[in-house]
Amino acid sequence: MKDTPPGKAESGHARRGLATIAFLKARFDAGMDHLGLFQPFVEDAIRIADADEIELSAVQKLVREAAGLSIPADIVKTLLRRASKKGLLTREGGRYFRTGLSEDDSELRERIKELELVQQGLATELRNFAAARGHALGTDDDALAVLTKFLDVNHIGLVLGQAPESRRWDTTSQLERIVAAFVSEVVSKGGPTYAALEGVVQGLIVQNALLLRDIPTTRRHLDGLTVFFDTGILLRALGYAGLVEQQVTIESLNLIRAAGARLCTFERTVNEVETILRVYEYRLASQEGVRSLHATPLTYHFLSVKATPADIRQIIALLRGSLTKLGIRIRDFPARISEYTENEQALAAILKDPTRSSDSDDARVWHDVDAIAAVVTLRAGARPKQVWNAKYLFASGSSQTVTNAAKWYRETYPSGIEPIVHFRSVTNTAWLARSADASAVPMHELAAVCQALLRPSTGVWSRFVAGLGDLVSSGDISDDESIAVLASEFTHVRLSDLDSDVDVEASTIREIVERCGPNRRPTCDPNWMMSDGDERRASAQLRLRRVRPPVSYQA
Repeated sequence: MKDTPPGKAESGHARRGLATIAFLKARFDAGMDHLGLFQPFVEDAIRIADADEIELSAVQKLVREAAGLSIPADIVKTLLRRASKKGLLTREGGRYFRTGLSEDDSELRERIKELELVQQGLATELRNFAAARGHALGTDDDALAVLTKFLDVNHIGLVLGQAPESRRWDTTSQLERIVAAFVSEVVSKGGPTYAALEGVVQGLIVQNALLLRDIPTTRRHLDGLTVFFDTGILLRALGYAGLVEQQVTIESLNLIRAAGARLCTFERTVNEVETILRVYEYRLASQEGVRSLHATPLTYHFLSVKATPADIRQIIALLRGSLTKLGIRIRDFPARISEYTENEQALAAILKDPTRSSDSDDARVWHDVDAIAAVVTLRAGARPKQVWNAKYLFASGSSQTVTNAAKWYRETYPSGIEPIVHFRSVTNTAWLARSADASAVPMHELAAVCQALLRPSTGVWSRFVAGLGDLVSSGDISDDESIAVLASEFTHVRLSDLDSDVDVEASTIREIVERCGPNRRPTCDPNWMMSDGDERRASAQLRLRRVRPPVSYQA
């Protein structure tokens, strides 16, 4: 399968833009304010302009062409006034003229060139990594464009509630999985390539915050904010979606708390967690039930730790105490006030997945509707414009839910930040306020994102389970053997290499059974997948699963 290569304009923008982003991040680390981060680009545009009369639109164009950075017009106006006070411009009749006193200052451009060389090294490594897996990326610019798209769609595009709507990877994209494997390897190995990638990731957060004007001015940026966490966040924090997800989620919760926010969840959300766990309690009691489980992080976790129904019952009994230990308070929904809520049927309709029709799906939808209505009620008619003064937020890990709810909110209410935002957007906002205390959090989040992308798709998992069931029915393997195969980490790595729309061949199923069933090697050697010069990414994925970012609970 081939992915559409980026165009020349997109590639060139990526080359310039990533160096600019890294420069912004460096100035942010130096303590520059919101406007101070943009100032060097505008001043450089003034110096290189063709005419002495400086027009706002010309400055915007020069900055965009030279640095790949789009600055809103009203911000440029303010920066031109600052440049005038510094003596770079004079103002006559509402127009700006270059004074002629400013000498050519190439410091900005020299620094950008230095950063471009760093990004070029990152691009070259990505190209080599992709080429070894049979995918040519062409030029370094093409590689940077692909990397930028990957980060924007899967990680950074969700900052401050701005969920991506039109920019999507094909869900079967082999290239996306290659980039995820590359990023995974960079995170697990560290070194200069890690530092270059970290500058891009953190710089993207700064850039998005800049354009939304949400650069913090105080250390405890989220004082007065209460965040209610959705079901998926709780499951990850409790460790039921895997160790990497647990560690980065706890790390993020600590960061949000350190920035001044209060951590809460609704009683109904806890009830939903219990309902999900009871499904596992019931299905883990039989081989048939195990094979009926969907391909989710919870399934991979409970199978890999060989959880029993008794284990799940104990987890449920200790659930509320476990949340308390995480510092998450449980609150009831507030009493409904019709003055502050409206059009909830429309919200339910837009949140409902048309491909699913079940009582459990309806319950999930109405849980989300009631949680969003609760936040709107708690705000009591307020329409906050930014995360830091939102007072109340419902944080979800589902970009689809966030995006759909945002559409409903914009149609229902004239202004203000949505009552539901992506969990990562809250974390990024907290990181902006406390970056010195938690510099690695964005990279650990990125590692968790890559791990999720490198799991088998639901379609592949379902077809594999069906094929495994056929082997059980024919007597080729026992029920116990089938469960052992499903619980094998190697099985997940091997299946994740298959596109979601391809059949799982019988030979592949038998191959996995031979390597990972009972009485076989407990840990499969991924190097077998590198035969005939076609190196695969299993070893990189296994390395990612050994990444253990430092986590400590803060009371």
